[in-house]
Amino acid sequence: FDYDVDFEDIITDLRVLESTYINVVLVLPYTSNLRERLNAWNSRGSRYVCYDVNADSIDLSGLELQLRNALSLNQMPVVSVNTNQTFECLTQDRIAFELAGKLNVDKLFFLTSKSGLQVKNKFYSHPSLDELERILRTPKYINIGAERLEAICSERKKYGFEVVLLGCESGALFEEIFTHRGRGTLFSDRYPNLI
Repeated sequence: FDYDVDFEDIITDLRVLESTYINVVLVLPYTSNLRERLNAWNSRGSRYVCYDVNADSIDLSGLELQLRNALSLNQMPVVSVNTNQTFECLTQDRIAFELAGKLNVDKLFFLTSKSGLQVKNKFYSHPSLDELERILRTPKYINIGAERLEAICSERKKYGFEVVLLGCESGALFEEIFTHRGRGTLFSDRYPNLI
């Protein structure tokens, strides 16, 4: 989750994922009241367990073991990342990528205030590698920033899982996971509409 969105905006989607026992790890920016908010949802039947990490001194191997243990207990781990800065998406993105790689995930979702990748007001639901290379050659009109798009492209190649850039609004995660329609931008080597 980016800094400018709230996980409670998609709480219904998260509750559906919990009920279907799909393994999920949330990576959220640190806020002083996060544990209190998670505990409130736990009192309503959710199964969140929170791990506070400092981006400067994080032990990913130790954290990976804790996350695997929580997932084996059917809990939904929440990694609360403190970057000691007001806005540092790329640091949190790197942590999410490395954790996703260690956990061998199928998909990594970036929940943002953007509905997906847009370049010069053109929306891309499933950009090809050629399109991404062309976009990165003229980076000034990318709504998520060239640096973030480059990180998504390079980290995808490194780890091999799919990445979805999705607007953080109720129903978006559900639609992206459980329907063929989708809502955000899927970064993948395969085009899903081809057999």
